[in-house]
Amino acid sequence: FARVKSWFDESGKPALGDLANHHSPANGFSNPEAPLVGRLQWGEPSVQHVLDTALAWAVINNHFEIADFLLGHGADVNTRWSSHEPSSIMHELVGFHKNYEAMQFLVDRGIDLTIVDYRWRSTAQGWASYFGDEKMAQWLEEAQQRRK
Repeated sequence: FARVKSWFDESGKPALGDLANHHSPANGFSNPEAPLVGRLQWGEPSVQHVLDTALAWAVINNHFEIADFLLGHGADVNTRWSSHEPSSIMHELVGFHKNYEAMQFLVDRGIDLTIVDYRWRSTAQGWASYFGDEKMAQWLEEAQQRRK
């Protein structure tokens, strides 16, 4: 957490330095021709992308204090971040992590549950149904209904 806090100056504005230092080679930034960059539609590194990526990993790993800090400092709960193609953090949780606690964290912070992914044009609930996890699909449907 101290390391993430060091990304901001005394006024709370991002002070990240060279943005390329915030991305691993697996993200493709060390090689702009890497196919992953095109598939993820990331383009050049940006402050927003660094914050959103850090938010996603904090949520996925249940580091909610860090995630809240990042949300308070400009990260977007509705980011189109995902580890494999543009979708949302909720899609990532549904498809690969099955983490209800992290999903509830996002719901409590107002994530848009109607975001559709890039390839299949489906919501996170649609992913749950596709993967045959009806319990999770029902949970997401109920979360959406509570919003209304």
